Amino acid sequence: MTFVIVPFRRVHLDQMDEQAVTRYLRPHLSVELLESWERSPHCFTALHDGQVVGCGGIHDYYPGTPRQRGEAFAILDGSRSRRAFPVLFRAMARILRQSGFRRIEAVVDEGFTPGHRLAFLLGFQVETRDTFGRPAAMRGYRPDGRGAVLYSRIREVL
Repeated sequence: MTFVIVPFRRVHLDQMDEQAVTRYLRPHLSVELLESWERSPHCFTALHDGQVVGCGGIHDYYPGTPRQRGEAFAILDGSRSRRAFPVLFRAMARILRQSGFRRIEAVVDEGFTPGHRLAFLLGFQVETRDTFGRPAAMRGYRPDGRGAVLYSRIREVL
């Protein structure tokens, strides 16, 4: 079993069967967005024995500025990503450490427990809370009306 991390290419998305939790995104990923991910040093694809098991990275909200704010993302193959999780985790952790972004956000579907666990393991903190301070979803966030939880990692600027 050989795992390899390579630069993201939009064709990689066509070579996998995404997990149901992120499949809704596909029609909303514009050519321009995917091309920006291809140009980004912060986006990657994980291959296992030559097959795509997932893509991830950081989308830069303000290209051309000094890495102010980005959004971490992961799109995983539903049938092959479990075995590749440690490799995907390490690749994402490395990108988060090396990116230099001041603020990185991650949005996780409210009912997707593995995504919440991954955000926590990568050092993200919940930003959306209810009036009692408990984690809460942003209601109606997704196109299908489901909610999502906003996480962030802030690099302190001295």
